[in-house]
Amino acid sequence: AHGCPEDLVRAAEMYQIAAEGGHAAAAWRLGELLEYGRGGVERDLPRAAEWYTQAAEAGFPQAMSALALLLEDGRGRARDEAEALRWHLAAAEHGLALSQYCAALCLADGRGAPQDQKASLRLLHQSADAGFGPAQRLLRELGAKDAAPGTDTDGASGSEAEADADGSDGSAEVEGEHEGGSLLDLAQRVAQQLQGLGDAEAAAALDAMLADGFLEGEPPGVGAAEAGAGPAGGG
Repeated sequence: AHGCPEDLVRAAEMYQIAAEGGHAAAAWRLGELLEYGRGGVERDLPRAAEWYTQAAEAGFPQAMSALALLLEDGRGRARDEAEALRWHLAAAEHGLALSQYCAALCLADGRGAPQDQKASLRLLHQSADAGFGPAQRLLRELGAKDAAPGTDTDGASGSEAEADADGSDGSAEVEGEHEGGSLLDLAQRVAQQLQGLGDAEAAAALDAMLADGFLEGEPPGVGAAEAGAGPAGGG
């Protein structure tokens, strides 16, 4: 995922090092690895929720959306519709179409807050205008741009919409460490590369390190990654 080689065990180790150093983008990526559990790494939804929470509280929009979906479905955390809606709305303010769609459905159905058809329709249009397929289809099914999505609509749930929109993938973090005491050395090298970078740049730099064999001691192509850095949406 994210253009990295399929060595997800090492990717998880690398993301955890950066996440423990306070990088929200790395915490979000680690949460994805833990949520989806692929490539030989172990799925762990409670830990995924913890890392998503760290990144969300640090202001990382993709983590806000991911945490909201866990809370909405009761995966890794007790189901909490009010908290799910709160995080969806926070992510929606950052322009995340998935959370705009999910918040629209919650407000239409009165999940997590009293029904608010006007706000629901506004969010649904924002999501559709951003090109989010499930929102566009729901508006077409409603039959008119000025009709609000009420409780009798067949809108997909947040998790279903996420899979429908982009088939986002992820993987999970494992608990093993590098052999021969090399984890500390790796941590120092990662910290050196990420020093002074913002979250978006750090996320791109982490990908570049993995792609360029940084874990094998080769110099990463961080400079190229920084040029077009930006947080990827949903995996």
